[in-house]
Amino acid sequence: MRPILRVAAISVAAFALADCSEDRLSRFVVAPGKYIFYTCDEIAPLIRNYTARQEELRQLIARASTDPAGRLIGTMTYESDYLSAIGELRDLRATAADKNCSDIPPATPPTGQQ
Repeated sequence: MRPILRVAAISVAAFALADCSEDRLSRFVVAPGKYIFYTCDEIAPLIRNYTARQEELRQLIARASTDPAGRLIGTMTYESDYLSAIGELRDLRATAADKNCSDIPPATPPTGQQ
């Protein structure tokens, strides 16, 4: 396939997927039950790490979205990692709820943290 056609096909697919709900797409990225054997002490730092990564990626996508070309590049570069972080967080929080973990960080970081 010619490089220009490949870029066009990827662009169309990226924009089509960008219109889908983040929650629905993130379900396809993470293997269900991945964290079943983790303890509450192991889950809490993972939630903090994925929350920070999700926020970092959200900011990068927002910065890249200042013009149409940036939006395309941001979608192609950061969107899959962003959806993966959302899916990992959803699965981690569900596992923490199933195990009745008490020291789980809040869903959004406190204001002032980056």
